[in-house]
Amino acid sequence: MPRKLKVYGGNLGGQWRAIMACGSFAEFTRATRISRDYGCETGNAKELAQAMTSPGTVFVRPYDRRLDQAWKVREPTSPGSR
Repeated sequence: MPRKLKVYGGNLGGQWRAIMACGSFAEFTRATRISRDYGCETGNAKELAQAMTSPGTVFVRPYDRRLDQAWKVREPTSPGSR
């Protein structure tokens, strides 16, 4: 029986919000390098909907007052990558 997916989010480098649907916070940490100090399970409906479109994919967008910015798939060489 597959594990239930949860959506985790966190602060990536102080300028980016990262989210990911996965089975554990450890998976999220491995993919993003975001520690428990800067990440947690999210309950935001828009983040849940976006992350569940592609479980295991890290999505990022800049922290900004405009919350309607589109999410982007995090590429290893893109801004917000560590």
